Amino acid sequence: MGSFLDMFLDGDYVAQRDANNAQHTAHDALFYGELALKNVDQLRDQVLARRSQIRDLGVLVATLVKMLGEANVLDPKVVRYRVDAELEERAEAAKPANRMVACTRCRNQVPAARTEMTEDGMVCDLCMAHAR
Repeated sequence: MGSFLDMFLDGDYVAQRDANNAQHTAHDALFYGELALKNVDQLRDQVLARRSQIRDLGVLVATLVKMLGEANVLDPKVVRYRVDAELEERAEAAKPANRMVACTRCRNQVPAARTEMTEDGMVCDLCMAHAR
């Protein structure tokens, strides 16, 4: 019987060990790949359900606006203009340069673009400068 070192120098042993390791790695990859596909399928189902709900809500809103317009309660063109303006305003407000967050140290509202994420949360540049 050879020494322990001889076992690691034996080409057959090394090849068998490498094959076993590769098989284990392949099995893990297959398992996680199947898990990822299952998650993707679940997300796809959720997206399709939300898409259907959004379509239904769009039809509902369009119908309500049409009915209110027919009843001369509102002008559909004005509603469209106001909705477009609101969407534009919200998109602008959501930009990092315009989005406001609270600094976890000084508690002031500051633009998100002027903060850094720390282990304590969002910290404004001014507080970061004082900490250095």
